[in-house]
Amino acid sequence: MSVKKARNAMSTGRYFADIRALVWMVLLGLPIQPAWSQEFPARPIRLVVGFAPGGSTDIVARIVAREMSAQLGQQVIVENRSGASAAIATDLVSKAAPDGYTLCFCTLGAMVILPMIEKVPYNPDKDLAPVIHVVNQPFVVVVRSTLNVSSLKDFVALAKSGPGKITFGSPGTAKCTGWRMNGRVCGPPRPPWNEISSSNAQPSSRSGS
Repeated sequence: MSVKKARNAMSTGRYFADIRALVWMVLLGLPIQPAWSQEFPARPIRLVVGFAPGGSTDIVARIVAREMSAQLGQQVIVENRSGASAAIATDLVSKAAPDGYTLCFCTLGAMVILPMIEKVPYNPDKDLAPVIHVVNQPFVVVVRSTLNVSSLKDFVALAKSGPGKITFGSPGTAKCTGWRMNGRVCGPPRPPWNEISSSNAQPSSRSGS
């Protein structure tokens, strides 16, 4: 087996081990009520996702839901509540009954970034409890081939040469992509491009220019 294949196999093994751990962590985190806990889950579980179907977050959530359904013997239903950088979905779960039947497939944006830059209707520290870190998502920056830039440095320089002429598509203002591009990559005082936020990575990939 090649080194690359071995690494892929190890990564896949760790990924599904994390999913199995998620199932057990959900069970262990539920209130301890002898009669009630023996029957759990007695009905389908909602796994709320703050982004539209077909995006990376939704795809991973559906893989997790499928594995949980198989191990729990009860259907885990993915429910997409996109909008406001996943704040709508996160708020919905924060106000749901704490009975283990409504879970949030959260991202760093809704839990960390958004509460730092905007007022949100939930307190991530008090209203929600973390269960497990499921997956790391890599992000890449792509441009039209006709733009004639070969590096991120070239792209930033081109944008700064004509502020406001280039659009940058991201899956949400509070997503890591928008945060890093607008803050850590270009720096203050304000981005030299116009950000077009979407609730999904697919529409945002079509909006950049």
